[in-house]
Amino acid sequence: MRNCYSLIKDWYKQILNIDIPDFERDDNWWNTGQNLYIDNFEKAGFVDTDKLEYGVVIFMKIRSSVPNHAAIYIGEDLIIHHLAGRLSCREVYRDVYRNTTVKMVKYANRN
Repeated sequence: MRNCYSLIKDWYKQILNIDIPDFERDDNWWNTGQNLYIDNFEKAGFVDTDKLEYGVVIFMKIRSSVPNHAAIYIGEDLIIHHLAGRLSCREVYRDVYRNTTVKMVKYANRN
């Protein structure tokens, strides 16, 4: 099933040749007490960053108490992401996404 996490996994593999593990999760995990992104991205080799640059993963809270959406910054104020019920897309990192952003991480072994 395509979702924002699978898009990130695929992009990192296809573009940067980096394998991100497929962490065990329930459907609607953000509503069942799980915190997929915060609990697992450090284990996958990511570190916090406050610098918006190519390949940074942006975590957002969209009507949730935990980050439940993620996008990848691809430069020139653009992100790629996948919202439920829509096709994956590239779009401007606009206020609706900026205002829900709670954390950004980058792969630790990349410059």
